[in-house]
Amino acid sequence: PDGEILCLVPVRDGRQMALVPGDLPQYRVYQAGRLGPAVGLGLLHRLVDGGAVRHLVQEQNLIRPDPQDLQQGRLEVVRLLGSHARIGIEAGQVLVKEYLSMQEYGLKTVLLEHELEEARRCKDAREIALVRKACEITDAIFQETISTIRIGMKETEVSALLQYLAIKNGASAMAFDTIVASGVRGCMPHGRPSEKTFEAHEFITIDFGITYQGYQSDMTRTVCIREPQPKLKKIYDIVLQAQCAGVDFIKAGVKGKDVDAYVRGIIQEQGYGQYFTHGLGHGMGMGDGELPMLN
Repeated sequence: PDGEILCLVPVRDGRQMALVPGDLPQYRVYQAGRLGPAVGLGLLHRLVDGGAVRHLVQEQNLIRPDPQDLQQGRLEVVRLLGSHARIGIEAGQVLVKEYLSMQEYGLKTVLLEHELEEARRCKDAREIALVRKACEITDAIFQETISTIRIGMKETEVSALLQYLAIKNGASAMAFDTIVASGVRGCMPHGRPSEKTFEAHEFITIDFGITYQGYQSDMTRTVCIREPQPKLKKIYDIVLQAQCAGVDFIKAGVKGKDVDAYVRGIIQEQGYGQYFTHGLGHGMGMGDGELPMLN
């Protein structure tokens, strides 16, 4: 109906999603291919009456359509969305050329900041099940991976193995760039895999996630080949203690920053507060780092 907001949501990996308000506060999310804003309009059309808008879903992106197609497109937009409908756009994600294309079709646009993130922060039962499934697959991938890690193996080899196992086990893609950092490189929160080879008694940090039916996992684990050095083992145990305490501290009504402060205090008491240079954690769902943020 007129006045309702229909959202074309650009996604970082190039795909698009049309977010259509259903029975509020729930949202139905539909995914389209990589063809630019024209695909989003065609997708909305199919949601409305199952048809197809030929001139809006051609293989090329109609950034500069001819006048006849442009007028036809404008009329089709009014027919599908109504004369007063608005299109919500994530201001930080949409390309300038896509924004101009929407204006050429006469779309009334609303620039969104954090509204979609807020809408996604609470998951329904289906979404929770998909996140759980993604995590189960990730657990299996990790177990198979650590069984192959050996002295002399490169960080890049582990990264490649993780990606292979992810696709093999049903993932559509990696959720983000995999992190594999060993030895002194383990101090890098986002250390990308290098040609460094693994050595005995050093820690190996592995941080990866997969995308399964649109929903993501995110796992960080630290392992060691043979026994770790005593000082490193002590630090590992402190971090593990703080993590478990943080999990127990989380409950409905607690603020993310309070969880971060609580865990950070444990690390501080052990004398390692100055080395806690990263946020504590974040939510999970369709994006790599959704609300709530624990920092």
